[in-house]
Amino acid sequence: AKPPVEKKIMPMLCDALNFNQAPHHAILPMLIAAAEVPKEKYQKIVIPTILKLYESPDKMIRLDLLEHLTSYAEYVGDGQVDDPLYERMSTGFTNPDSNVREMTLKGVLQIVPRLSERVLGASLLKHLSKLQIDEDPAIRANTTICLGNIARYLSEATAKRVLLNAFTRALKDAFPPARLAGLMALEHTTQYYAPSEVSGRLLPALSPLMTDAHKDVRERSVIVAELYVESLKRHSVALERGADAAAPHGEAT
Repeated sequence: AKPPVEKKIMPMLCDALNFNQAPHHAILPMLIAAAEVPKEKYQKIVIPTILKLYESPDKMIRLDLLEHLTSYAEYVGDGQVDDPLYERMSTGFTNPDSNVREMTLKGVLQIVPRLSERVLGASLLKHLSKLQIDEDPAIRANTTICLGNIARYLSEATAKRVLLNAFTRALKDAFPPARLAGLMALEHTTQYYAPSEVSGRLLPALSPLMTDAHKDVRERSVIVAELYVESLKRHSVALERGADAAAPHGEAT
């Protein structure tokens, strides 16, 4: 019944977790018990428990918190997303366990829309830059995917400064899915690259992949190259009408 779950079971589970008297297995029952609790009570009782648990060195607690992030993320107040939620969550990016690093990477996507530009540019991008050279190839590929997904939340200046470097780096990765992730990211972020960057940096980085040993990479690289060549053709036509007329065509769209 709802009343004993809300008034007794959920608070007992929160207290047990707060005082290290329950294992990580108690996190899911706590979240299930809190599922229909009013928002005000959830934010008063459950969220403080979750934020405290992010400080635990227990790997399994961290993994459970990240796995069930969708259950509680919406209840975290706007003033708590940057700090303490993200600040405590971000320690997972440098965790020695690759599972924690990967789950942190996937989890952060759920709160990116609510992060401030300061946190996105000053902290998250630095972590992602390091994860692009992670020893785990799957993490490298997922990092590039993550960058492609968060591009729209970055300021235009930040996006233009970091994305092309990040995605062309991925094209040189020894792991085929990482190269493929770089190609797909370039395919979906065309608006950030000026014609001079497309011709001078992007296409030269793409060309070696057209003879890649892996069919998926070869085929995708040709598609992406054709996309940008077409954008350069449109820009060339626009230049015939003068530099001012070509300005709107400065992006590969």
